[in-house]
Amino acid sequence: MEFAIDKFEGDRIGCITGSKCSVLFPDRGDGKVGQTTYAEQLAMQRFFNFYDENGGGWQTEHGQMGEVFAHANYLKYHNSEAINGSFKRIEEWAGTCDALEENAGIDYKCPTSLHKWLSYLKGIDKAQSYQGQMYMFLFDRPVWKFCAYLLETEFMNNMGLVYPIPENKRMIIVEEQKDPTFLARLEMNSPFVIKERDKFIELLKIKFA
Repeated sequence: MEFAIDKFEGDRIGCITGSKCSVLFPDRGDGKVGQTTYAEQLAMQRFFNFYDENGGGWQTEHGQMGEVFAHANYLKYHNSEAINGSFKRIEEWAGTCDALEENAGIDYKCPTSLHKWLSYLKGIDKAQSYQGQMYMFLFDRPVWKFCAYLLETEFMNNMGLVYPIPENKRMIIVEEQKDPTFLARLEMNSPFVIKERDKFIELLKIKFA
């Protein structure tokens, strides 16, 4: 099966995505510095047709590998009818979700420690919240589920260490409800990023065309 991290479709390159869209909603100030940096990243993706931000060391590899096990756990203990996720683009917004249900979408998270996993008992952070809002918009779902799955790291496996949590208790599910104001705010804040992206593409054309 394929998940969001497995491939980056051509239609996705250079689009505002759920995993990065929180930069459009700064807690203080106008956020233009962070938004400009993001716009330049999108420009490089689109101009070179190359996505170079999917690294991140063993933690990222752990998360990528864990999605398969997380989905198997979800099917067995939570909803056997959940289906594989898919890619969706609407105008300049895009994303690939991990799984879908009739009335909800799913994003699997695989924390790298027991403490980080347990932190999901207190909810999700801002970036994940906006990620959920973007996916609810893209996939037309009223609820988005962040499913944190506890999986031993490669180091733990090599050392023969096992978390003291039974398999049927290894998933913490945090539900995010759809914010009816999100789309209007997204539409208001996106034009600056798109404009700056396209301006930087023109600079790249001068240098590399």
